[in-house]
Amino acid sequence: LLNNILTHCQQTKQLLTRMNVTPTVIELDRMKNGLGAGEDSIALKLLHLYGQSTVPNVFIKGQHIGTNDDVQAKARSGELQKLLMG
Repeated sequence: LLNNILTHCQQTKQLLTRMNVTPTVIELDRMKNGLGAGEDSIALKLLHLYGQSTVPNVFIKGQHIGTNDDVQAKARSGELQKLLMG
């Protein structure tokens, strides 16, 4: 499972790098309140706000984009390029 998670995160980072984008990466597992079920858990807040419990949880210019699959699909359709330029 961990390798699968890392692969999805790496795929997103690699795609953005190929597009000359340097992503800001926030690794929840390295933050005191990143993971867990506590009231201050960032992961739990993201789940409540966006309905997504998986990573990567991608945002562009403050807009929630979704998972690696969503980012890859938007790249194939040309929508990701438009979001990055807009």
